[in-house]
Amino acid sequence: MLKPDPMQNTTMGTYLDLYCFNRTYDDQSQVRVRLETEAKLSL
Repeated sequence: MLKPDPMQNTTMGTYLDLYCFNRTYDDQSQVRVRLETEAKLSL
């Protein structure tokens, strides 16, 4: 996890749209779909 820089007043967020929640039901034989699924599940 990234540590905040004390010299900057910024925050980092993650954006998930509703489409990502259906990714686990898509065809997992495609590399991109598999990577997106794993990324969503790791959150």
